[in-house]
Amino acid sequence: MSLPPDEKFLMSYFASVNAAARAAQDLTEAGFRLPYINSLAANYPTDVFNQSIHPDLSGGTLSDLDYNYAVPFIQPPADKLQQAFAIVHQHGGKI
Repeated sequence: MSLPPDEKFLMSYFASVNAAARAAQDLTEAGFRLPYINSLAANYPTDVFNQSIHPDLSGGTLSDLDYNYAVPFIQPPADKLQQAFAIVHQHGGKI
């Protein structure tokens, strides 16, 4: 998918392929545009959330998890951005 010059991608990252797939489905159903995705695996380390609390409240930090599953989507208009963030967060993802 080629983008017009004024459009940008946002990347969301997930700790499991199932969470990434559910988020991709929910984003699509909510009308957000996703590029063709042939793999949800990120090809680079995503060690940017090291100091956050682990989502299962186990006492660990997110550095205990690997956010190796990515779902890119086209940045929505400002009035839809919070909805997209909510969908990603609902599935345990990070932007």
